[in-house]
Amino acid sequence: MDIRETIEETSENDEYDDFSDESDVDSDSLNPSSGDRSEGTIKVNVVGKSFQELSELRICQELREHKKAVWALKFSPDGEYLASAGADGVICVWKVRTGTLGRDSRSDLMHVFDEAPVRKYAGHTSHIVDLAWSKSGFLLSASLDCTVRLWHIHDPSCLCEFRHKDMVTSVDFFPEEESYFLSGSMDRKLRIWSIPQGCVLKWVQAPAVISTVTFCPGGRLCAAGLLDGQVIFYYSDGLRYFTQTECRNHRGKDKRGRKVTGIAFVERNEGQCMVVTTNDSRIRLISMDTFGLISKYKGHANRSRQFRASIRSRCREGVRNSSNEKYIVCGSDDDRM
Repeated sequence: MDIRETIEETSENDEYDDFSDESDVDSDSLNPSSGDRSEGTIKVNVVGKSFQELSELRICQELREHKKAVWALKFSPDGEYLASAGADGVICVWKVRTGTLGRDSRSDLMHVFDEAPVRKYAGHTSHIVDLAWSKSGFLLSASLDCTVRLWHIHDPSCLCEFRHKDMVTSVDFFPEEESYFLSGSMDRKLRIWSIPQGCVLKWVQAPAVISTVTFCPGGRLCAAGLLDGQVIFYYSDGLRYFTQTECRNHRGKDKRGRKVTGIAFVERNEGQCMVVTTNDSRIRLISMDTFGLISKYKGHANRSRQFRASIRSRCREGVRNSSNEKYIVCGSDDDRM
């Protein structure tokens, strides 16, 4: 089905803060400040290790099209495009260069992307806080202007607008059928939308404000991360409750739970796992079989921002490779990675 031939502008008729055994693992801190650069490389600070990894980390390119803070970055599934968006309400889509990397004539930087965005989408009237790609080049944007907008890499303008009754915090395409998507918003509602019909198919009320949403691999389940540190799983078919897990410390000032800012999935020898980022400056690795905690990572600072840990989960051909999933990368309040 070609979505572009069937969608129409719609508004919804149904009706962010700032923007098991536990083993703590300290993460490396990568400081990209100009004082740490030497001949194009970035100094890597080693914490709790006797050897240094990522010793040849280099800055390849700086993209400066946005006028304000960037809140969301998403690569397309085929790895050909990078979408960026944020406080200026504009989406920039950057094309990844193929073949030999070019050089910036003004510096020694190696260009990974074309110098100018191939698309620049305007229309949102407030911050864009999340983006989601489909396999065929459609792009969803979630905004604090209470809308989700649909775009396509080959179209210069918005294809459709989906209105919510409160600020939209997160969005995700259904992995098996791009005619459907998931959204979470400040009104605590998790919604599944039909793009061709332009309406909500099903919604469920969460017990707290929804800060991030995602479909699980395969699409049978979807997950909603909440403001209080809970991750609740629902069946995608009908949004019936499945189970939940709490990403909270057992003691201390954060024992009541802090905002879940990101959920990602990774395949390990012991099975499929979930990586959850929260505003208690922790990243948790959770088993998708038992929903129990495997490991907890610390070392970065994430108290209020929407930092999301990411994992290299696929290569360009879409073939999973566990050797590509060795590292978890996350930003930090102290301007480190």
